[in-house]
Amino acid sequence: MNISQCKYDTVFYDIYGMLRVITFLLLLSLPCGLNAQYISRSEPVPYSCPVVCASGTLTLKIPQIQNLPAGSQIQAVLSNASGSFATGTQILPASQFSTNQGGSWQNGPYMYAGNINDLFIRVIIPAGTPAGTGYTIKIQASTGYVSNDLFQCSSSNSITVTTFETPLPAVAENAQGNGNWIGHVYTWNPSTASTLNTPALVAQQSFFSPPNYQGHVLLNPLSFDVNFASGGGVPGTWNNGTSMSCGNSLTQNFSIRLRREENFSPGFYNLSIQGDDGIRLSIDGGLTWILDSFIEQQYAASFKTTATLNPNGICLSGPTNLVIEYFQRPADARMTFNVTQVSGASVSDPDDLSICESQGGIMTVGTASPGTTYQWQLSTDGGANFSNISDNAVYSGSSTSTLTFTNVPASFNGYVYRCLISSACGQNVPGNSAEILVQSAPSITAQPQDAAWCNGQTLSFSASAQGSGLTYQWQVSTNGGLTFSNIPMGSPYSGANSNILTLVSPPAGLVGNWYQVTVSGCGTQVVSQAAELLPGGEITITQQPVPLTVCQGENASLSVSASGGTSYQWQVNSGSGFNNVNDNNGYSGSQTPTLNLVGAATSINGLAYRCEISGGCSTDVLSVEVVLTVNPNTSITNQPDDLIVCEGENASFTINANGSSLTYQWQISNDGGATFSNVQNVPPYSGSSTTTLSINNPDNSLSGSIFRCVVDGICGNIQNSQDALFTITASPQVLAQPQSASACEGESVSFEAGFTGDATIIWQMSTDGGVTFQNLSNGNGFNGVTTTQLSIDNLSAGMTNYVFLASASACNTEISTNPAILEVL
Repeated sequence: MNISQCKYDTVFYDIYGMLRVITFLLLLSLPCGLNAQYISRSEPVPYSCPVVCASGTLTLKIPQIQNLPAGSQIQAVLSNASGSFATGTQILPASQFSTNQGGSWQNGPYMYAGNINDLFIRVIIPAGTPAGTGYTIKIQASTGYVSNDLFQCSSSNSITVTTFETPLPAVAENAQGNGNWIGHVYTWNPSTASTLNTPALVAQQSFFSPPNYQGHVLLNPLSFDVNFASGGGVPGTWNNGTSMSCGNSLTQNFSIRLRREENFSPGFYNLSIQGDDGIRLSIDGGLTWILDSFIEQQYAASFKTTATLNPNGICLSGPTNLVIEYFQRPADARMTFNVTQVSGASVSDPDDLSICESQGGIMTVGTASPGTTYQWQLSTDGGANFSNISDNAVYSGSSTSTLTFTNVPASFNGYVYRCLISSACGQNVPGNSAEILVQSAPSITAQPQDAAWCNGQTLSFSASAQGSGLTYQWQVSTNGGLTFSNIPMGSPYSGANSNILTLVSPPAGLVGNWYQVTVSGCGTQVVSQAAELLPGGEITITQQPVPLTVCQGENASLSVSASGGTSYQWQVNSGSGFNNVNDNNGYSGSQTPTLNLVGAATSINGLAYRCEISGGCSTDVLSVEVVLTVNPNTSITNQPDDLIVCEGENASFTINANGSSLTYQWQISNDGGATFSNVQNVPPYSGSSTTTLSINNPDNSLSGSIFRCVVDGICGNIQNSQDALFTITASPQVLAQPQSASACEGESVSFEAGFTGDATIIWQMSTDGGVTFQNLSNGNGFNGVTTTQLSIDNLSAGMTNYVFLASASACNTEISTNPAILEVL
């Protein structure tokens, strides 16, 4: 027997050396002329028992196939979870195959065409395959021939199938994650057996060849430490796997390119990488590599960090395109990326500040890295708009991390502040805003009033105050106000720490005591006026208020005097009954014996006032009602107008005015208004001290005179009216006649007339030779129809022999010029 004519699987593996020698010797005893069908057992690529997910891809190597009918389909048969082929097996056709040991791939299935060694096929584990650790595989042909040898990877020769995970939607090979990593996985074949420990050897490799693209996976954490050694998978499969354990079981000769757009808050960061084997990092989308350790190496020796050259960190701000490239050759597969923020531009947000009026405080954003600048800003409209702050009497540190307030006024309450932080990155980062709450210092708004003691009756003293966080303490003086001491809680007192002090059935011995309240808040204290506990009795008015007449805008007061009472309340009747007066709208002292009116307005003219006195031991008493009269100030409401009259015609000037007890005096000026003298009631004048000055049969010499009226009253200043011009005109007379004229067609012509006096002029035209005339209007070539000169433009031949004249009217007299004839040539 010529052994060399037989084709057997004679490949030796060190790990199974003795077993394969025995197998080889058995094969030699077989007859070699039978051309028997033969398919050897399958092996995983790479040679390691795989973990593959249901729906994942498994790459198999079939060392030898012989003597099958042409066109037979080569398939894998997957056992059940216990490794048995009796039940539950699944046929897995080749989804892809390679006849050059993975150098290139074709879409399956694979059809036998001739004997072949080292056929690579890829099969997909069906998605419904139950998870288990005891699966194995046989290879069969569609003719029914099944290999005797089981799948071989180690002593257990088993396949682990993990739970099905829904594949990710496919993405472009250069897709970039937004806030997450997209890892694109490739396989590659080394061009040399040498260790890739120099850039030159690395440059010869095709780590990211598109034909070898294996798919992608998503990786969410920005910083990561991924170790593939335990499961044998990589983050990417033919099915775009979602987990590391659901990959292609690649443990060597694979590459990963991770792409991510990360929106960094402006600040300084340290970045580091580490990998077994090559790893490098780019922050500009892969144009340049800021960290580069892209050679075959052990994990411990690969560490690279930006802190080496930039101990204070590198500036990152806004969207940044991160790219990490990694390749793995033998042994473990691990890659690590870390981002640590050294400092941010926005260190912290300021806190709201609550301070007392005229006091101070601070707002701060902390301290950032060197090179950071600060600008505090203010909003007075609740944060809608901000403007920069500069140091002044209230602010200091406006360009530092801490803004200091000094002597803050109450008007600042509710102002909003923020700090605009500029880092060396060149970014302006407005932090969250903070509000200042300015608490007002206490102030007394209503003083306590004297009270009357009546046997067995309860009485009280009260005060009103404004401010923030107020506290009250009533005090008593038994020596006429020389010294005061705090009132403790207890009979007969109640409310010693409120704004109302109540004396419950006080004994007569308290009569003559003085009471005041101290109001505290914002670290300050104010003291009210003192009120006395007077002996009560019958209320008697000793002096009634009297009616009052004042001028508009003047101050006035109404007073009352009484005995036996301690409280006063002024009231006013504006037409709907009496109501209490409050200290506003021009009133003050409404709860005192004297009511003051500031700047009396005419709107309160005729109102009635009275005062109610209480606080005695008898019924409250009302004063008499008095009326306030407010006279208006002198003012001219209608001015005299200029006047034109005809010679011999009567004339009059009129004025109207408001005020009280008004007087009138008309005056005349014969020097253009430079000086005036009073008009007397002698001809031709009458009514010189009334609202109407009459001039009867005026002489022509008065023409051009100026008249005015002087108005006076008991309220307000003397008022001079505006000047009024008096003009006397005569009946019109013709001074110049218009002359006939001729001009060529299309030219212009004018007629001119002259009149005496201040007459109204109108030009007239006749188209029937002077039989009838009609008034002209400006337009259609006519201009100046109401002046002494008439202009006619753009003459037409049809206007020849038109007749024109001017008419003037004044003082009930109308006069016309001679006609003038127009000849158009």
